[in-house]
Amino acid sequence: MTILVIEDESMTSWGATQAKAKFSEVLDQAQTLGPQRIQRRKERFILIKEDQYLQHKETLATPDKPFISGWDALKPSSGVTIDFDLPRLRGKARKVNLE
Repeated sequence: MTILVIEDESMTSWGATQAKAKFSEVLDQAQTLGPQRIQRRKERFILIKEDQYLQHKETLATPDKPFISGWDALKPSSGVTIDFDLPRLRGKARKVNLE
């Protein structure tokens, strides 16, 4: 899942009912002024032009660094592995208080 966060204090904020009533104006401002924030209840939505969305989507799709899993990061880079056995301790089991 990818989350795109655009925070800009100059962004115009609209209530959902106001944006619905003035939808044409919201689109015009998105085209000329940039992203528009629309709030409905406790959720916020950002309205942006399609070319801006595609640009952000392309940027996120091609990360600067490739993903490396934790397992791959811990593997030795030389490819040589060392096999060893750890001896088991033969002491008495200790009591653990779980309260």
